[in-house]
Amino acid sequence: MTALTLGRLRIQPGFLLILALILVYDSGSGLPVLLGLAGLCHELGHLLAARLLGLEVRQLRLGFFGAELDLPGLAACPWWGEALLLAAGSGVNLALAALCCALSGETAHLFGAVNLLLAYFNLAPIPPLDGGRLLEVLAARLLPGVWGLTVSDLIAGLARGILLGLGAALAWKGNFSLLLLALWLILGQA
Repeated sequence: MTALTLGRLRIQPGFLLILALILVYDSGSGLPVLLGLAGLCHELGHLLAARLLGLEVRQLRLGFFGAELDLPGLAACPWWGEALLLAAGSGVNLALAALCCALSGETAHLFGAVNLLLAYFNLAPIPPLDGGRLLEVLAARLLPGVWGLTVSDLIAGLARGILLGLGAALAWKGNFSLLLLALWLILGQA
């Protein structure tokens, strides 16, 4: 099966597989819809930041490992612009979480919680997540020579190890979700 392209949006088969699995295993909670909306808002945050920085958005790819913007001019962007671009998605999710906390209603609070979790997840210092890439950008800027890459690789490795260890401990108790998430992130970096 090949990817489906709609204008600048490219939907890869892996994304459709993940979407199908989420929908099959959902118990009718509506959580996939809220997660989809939070994810859409997250990506709109990145798109808005790219526009503010004057970057061309060639394509938005949805794949097995999440969403990715194709930004041909990113290499010429200053480090602070790339940092802003990486933080923008989670910034939108955090703003929505705060707004939803101020509203009343179970759906608003659930949407706020989903946004908070999505921001927290994306800020984890593990590439290919935004937080891991943000760590690489900041470490390269703040530390001399190869130290930036060395420190960011060390932190990301520790975060992967902790996540894998916690996932294995939960799997021992019969819950494999965190272990699968850790493996997904490790495979996404490969």
